Amino acid sequence: MIKNFLFDLDNTIYPSSSKINEGIDLRMIEAVSDFLHVDMETAKQMRHEKKKNYSSTLEWLMKEQNFTDIDWYLRKVHPESEVDELSPVPGLKELFESFAQAGISMSILTNGPDFHAQRVLEYYGIEKLFSSIHDIKENNMHGKPYANAYFEALEKENYKFDETLFIDDYPKYVAGYLELGGKAVLIDREGRFSDFQFPEKGELYRMKSVFELKNFF
Repeated sequence: MIKNFLFDLDNTIYPSSSKINEGIDLRMIEAVSDFLHVDMETAKQMRHEKKKNYSSTLEWLMKEQNFTDIDWYLRKVHPESEVDELSPVPGLKELFESFAQAGISMSILTNGPDFHAQRVLEYYGIEKLFSSIHDIKENNMHGKPYANAYFEALEKENYKFDETLFIDDYPKYVAGYLELGGKAVLIDREGRFSDFQFPEKGELYRMKSVFELKNFF
């Protein structure tokens, strides 16, 4: 029986059509461009080729480009003004309140910084419904899909593995959780990942939005 929801944040709590999704990507490319002193198109191509081998753009820069100014990167990618790029989602607050009323414990596991996650949750008025935020710094810049990122969050929340559902929009991060034998939801609004090869381990559910999570209770 599912008693805990472990949520990704970006493009999961809010839809991928939100302007903040495009804004975050653009600011990551700008960060790459600024640090490597290359034009935006070159930075975009380099990021596209390299980040597939790492948990995040930041990890790639650290591992291959000797990047060290983590605070500069995180605050450039997630300025205070990013909240203006979010859009209301009718019924979202009521949805998460219904999870809490049903006795579901909820927390966030994100490859972004905690201050970004806090802004998003506060924007939607659901910050008090989550027990905590597990961010990229907590995982020493080694976030999803590294196994330790999931296990650290589960341990700190005192979540039992077989009672926890992990929800994310990124196939690689969902696959990482399935490899551990867990239960996971892939949020795929447009059906873009129908051909992605997931491991045979664990239990995979596909949904178009978090609103379909009502089916679990």
